[in-house]
Amino acid sequence: MNSCGVNVIELESLEEFPDSCFVEDTAVLTKKCAIISNPEAKSRNKEIQYIIPTLKQFYSEENIEYIKFPETLEGGRCYDGWRAFLYWKICKNKQRWN
Repeated sequence: MNSCGVNVIELESLEEFPDSCFVEDTAVLTKKCAIISNPEAKSRNKEIQYIIPTLKQFYSEENIEYIKFPETLEGGRCYDGWRAFLYWKICKNKQRWN
């Protein structure tokens, strides 16, 4: 990826979280904001705490959104950040309406 001009940041592996290699599940990134996910699998929630400090190097706190219980979002299942954010908002509001 570096040879294509992409700035790659390598993070330490987290042996206690075998799925942590799928870093895209913990956050959805756009040019404007970072959306910190809340995976459905409770065992993955602690991974989020490890990605936040890295993201704060690139996004101010006001440009970081947090998906919180009871809502869930897994970043790897999103096509792009804005659609993910809108989908989350729709689901969140739908829960309120039901």
